This record gives sequence, C-alpha cells and structure tokens, in this order.
Amino acid sequence: MREIQPRSTKALEEAQAAALAVREQGVEEVVAGKGYHSGAVLNQMHEQEVRSYIPEPERGRRNWQGEGKAEEQARTYENRRRVRGERNKRLQKLRSVQSFIDPAENLRSG
Repeated sequence: MREIQPRSTKALEEAQAAALAVREQGVEEVVAGKGYHSGAVLNQMHEQEVRSYIPEPERGRRNWQGEGKAEEQARTYENRRRVRGERNKRLQKLRSVQSFIDPAENLRSG
C-alpha cells in the first residue's frame, strides 16, 4: 500500500484542528484537485469520516486485485459518485474562485 502524501496529511490535520476549534464536528468535506487523488488519501478521509470530492486523474483501468484493494475500490467508487454530482460542481467552482481571488492567501495558508 502506498504511503499517504505528507503534504495532504499535514494539511488535513491542520484543517481538522482549526475546524474543531470553531465547531464540534470539525472538517466534514474536502474539495481538492486531481493531483491529491490516491487510494491512501481516500482511505484516510474515510477513516476520519470526511467526505471527499477529489476528481480522478486519467489513469486507465485499475487493477482491484490484491490485499486491501477491495477497500480502496469502495472508497474510490464512493468518491467517484460524489464527484459526478451537482454538489461537487458547486464546491469545485467555489474552490477555483477562491484561488483566483487571492492566490497569495492560499500559498500562505498551505
């Protein structure tokens, strides 16, 4: 199993801590670009009960055979279903508008 990217793990932990300071539920949804899509990231999101909206990069067919692949497949299909929905379209649009409005702020906040 691939190791989770440290940048995405650290970012999620920081966001979760900041969100818990404001509200009891913490982070409930994560919207990200396709560069953050991996089975390990989706599994981490699921373990923390966070809904992911992360589009998949073009990879071709996946091989779902082997240890731990059934869980990874389930998480990928759950994420894929959410990505195809209307809510994802609204969230992705907000994400792109926020990065367009103040990209320097996004760089400072991680």
